[in-house]
Amino acid sequence: MRWQRRAFPFLTVANFLVPLAFYPLFGWNAVLIAGALRTAALMTATGFVNSVCHKWGSRAIDSRGHEYRADDSRDNVFVAVVAGGEGNHSWHHADPACPRHGRKVELDAEALAAGARPDRGWRPDATWRLIQLLAMAGLIYKVKKPRVKVYFADKQLIPGQSLRQTHLDWHIEEPQDLRELVAS
Repeated sequence: MRWQRRAFPFLTVANFLVPLAFYPLFGWNAVLIAGALRTAALMTATGFVNSVCHKWGSRAIDSRGHEYRADDSRDNVFVAVVAGGEGNHSWHHADPACPRHGRKVELDAEALAAGARPDRGWRPDATWRLIQLLAMAGLIYKVKKPRVKVYFADKQLIPGQSLRQTHLDWHIEEPQDLRELVAS
């Protein structure tokens, strides 16, 4: 992390100079594609993560079958493909220290008996695959392994007061099971 802070000015300049190196070989089209369009695509993917993944998709589910509801974050497969796995945004909020956001957890026997359904969706996560590759190459180490069993804290099961107020202001109805959790 330290080297990134020191190298940031050089990386920023290289971001624009490297595409210019393609000009003698391929002309301005290469500069446009390697520079401007690449930057625009990256910014669009980032915008998708912070907008689409707070509106559409499924929520992370813990081993007891409870949904993560501390905020409006969701997992969206389309955004996960476009943004290299960052579209599994609900897991990013639920367990931010874990490098794998495109994951599924095992349900407890009690959750299965209560009728909780295991997550069968596809969770693409290219970022996790890159982390695994770098770890195998010895370039990174001490990578935190995702747990198979995950249990959300009680405060992660209900939205905070500011989020609930936003829902009231925007006339978004709270689910019935959420009212029961808040009441208890």
